[in-house]
Amino acid sequence: MKNKVMVVLLVVVNCFGYIFLKDNIGYSNSDEVISYNSDYEIGSINISSINLNRKLMQGLDNKYYLNHNYLNIDSDEGEFFLDTFGDLLNGNNPIIYSNINNLDINSIRINDLVNIKYIDYNYCYKVLSINRNVKYDLIIKLIGDNKIYNIFLLKVEC
Repeated sequence: MKNKVMVVLLVVVNCFGYIFLKDNIGYSNSDEVISYNSDYEIGSINISSINLNRKLMQGLDNKYYLNHNYLNIDSDEGEFFLDTFGDLLNGNNPIIYSNINNLDINSIRINDLVNIKYIDYNYCYKVLSINRNVKYDLIIKLIGDNKIYNIFLLKVEC
């Protein structure tokens, strides 16, 4: 019975991307052990002109990573994350969200290059517009402080 309970606990806990090990489930170490949240990491985003290099996540909703980092710790910056139903390979819901505290919108310039590693693929984009709707291949939405900034990107050859 104890093995079945541990298996169920590990499955449930693993669904949330972190593991808490406690004395009461048969471990001798009472310290919490938090594993790296690799279940939801799908790549990285890099904007070299402003020295930005961050993990790219994809969560179960479009809110969690606004105020949590990749270690599942509350964070004012959050992480960059692809829309819950997004898929860059097929161009479905090409929206990347992030907390506004993650990026100074005034530091982004038209034609800045954005490199996104997604699964095993590298994609390159250039910034077309900020808050002015144009034909785009990808949007980065910065959310926070009752504001939303949209950065429209066009896919370019790497």
